Formats: sequence, structure tokens, C-alpha cells
Amino acid sequence: MEIVKMDKSFNGISKKFATRIYGGLKGKIRLAVIWRDLTSSFPIHAGDKSLRILDIGSGLGQHAMRMAKLGHEVVCNDTSAEMLAMAKKLAADFKVADHIEWHCCPYQHLKDKINGDFDLVFCHALIEWLARPEDLIPDLTNFINPKGSISLSYYNKYALEYRNLLRGNFRIIEKPSLADEVSLTPRNPMTLPVIDNWLDKSDLKIRSSSGIRVFYDYANNQKGGLANDESVIEMELKYSNREPYKWLGRYVHLICEPNHGIQDSTRE
Repeated sequence: MEIVKMDKSFNGISKKFATRIYGGLKGKIRLAVIWRDLTSSFPIHAGDKSLRILDIGSGLGQHAMRMAKLGHEVVCNDTSAEMLAMAKKLAADFKVADHIEWHCCPYQHLKDKINGDFDLVFCHALIEWLARPEDLIPDLTNFINPKGSISLSYYNKYALEYRNLLRGNFRIIEKPSLADEVSLTPRNPMTLPVIDNWLDKSDLKIRSSSGIRVFYDYANNQKGGLANDESVIEMELKYSNREPYKWLGRYVHLICEPNHGIQDSTRE
């Protein structure tokens, strides 16, 4: 139980978090890259087989709502009552609130509240906020069916360090932690080798990988194409799954599946 108490909750700062993380062009890039990855990896469009989807640490739940709008069965979970209240309001605007099952609790308590397993589990930008991030991936495997998949994104420690290097923030890099309790910088930025190790231990493989905001966060001006939001999103999508640029993303998005018969395309 102590582990659960230490996990980050956004009660009290939900509006700030929603504005900074989900709002503006940065939020649009995140949504565009993940949605592109989902639509290219799974049969999610109207007329396809209905999927059972769980969104853990759902936040505002934009992808979950789009899935519900397409007729899929969706369950949303977040530990923040404030964040879920904002998500329900947004879902009502999308006219899908009644088609989503909502659970406000730590994800560690979720298994006792839901029945069955899932075709697809979303877990976006949660792992870096946990007191014991190493527990998350094995826990996620308990929610997927034998042919299920996990859509996982994490805050990229290498990108954070590189950005601080470019800005001359050398003292920040030398600190044991790059964030404090009131910061929106996650307490546990992740690296691919660490994530890969945890996936291996859970008998999971990476099917595809993309970077989120592979250049925009490094830009110091709004000149040329950077002044046009549509152009920025187009180029972010273009370079988000290209080597070596994808590994510069502020976040990294992985589609993960059980080890049997999966081609690892992470290092194409």
C-alpha cells in the first residue's frame, strides 16, 4: 500500500497539467503521433471487429474517446478524481460518456474492479510518475488477452538531458533528480534499455516505436515552417518513426505484444 501512496496524483494541479501537457501544439503533436501509430497497427475503424480497450492513467482520455466513438468497448482509469471529472465532461461533449466505464483508483486496485481481459491497453505517460516503475509492465500483462497489445509511452530521459545540454543547464543534469514535487517534469524519466529489459522479463516484444516531438521541443524560434502548426505536425509525423530522429523524442511511443511470433522492428 505504501507504493500506491507514493505514486504521483494530479489532484490540485489537473487544470495546469491539462493545459501544459494536452494543450497547444505540443499536445496536438502527441495526439497525432500516437493516433497514427494506433490506426496503422490495429483494426479500429468502423466496420472492423469491436475491441475491448483499457486506458490506464487515462488523463483526459482523448484516444479512449475516439475509440469509443468508433464503437469499441472502453474502460478509463485514473487516480485523479479531478482529471477524470474533466475527462467525463470532454466525453459528454463527444457524446460518448455513457459508452465508457470509469474507475477512479490507483491502477494497482483496478483488477478487482473490472471483469475479463483486453485486446488493447493504453498506458501513456504514466510510468515515469510511479514510485516503482519497474512494477508497471508486468502488471499490464495481467490485463491483456493472449493476443493483446500494449500501447506504452514514456518520458525520454535522453531527450531531457540533451535539451538541457543545448540550453547550457549543466548543473541541472548533474542533479540526482531532474524534477521536484511541484514540477510537471516527471520524477523518473525512462530510457529504452531499461524499458526493454522490463519488457523482456514480461515476455513482451516491441512491435513498433515512434518519437513524440522529435524536433519541436528543441526549436528556439518560430521561423519558416515552425510558424505553421500544420507543417510542424506534418514533419513531426514524417520523422517520428525514422532513425535516428525518433530516439530524440521528448516521449517515446511503443506498441508491445507477447513475444510469440513478433518481429522486433525497434532498431530497423
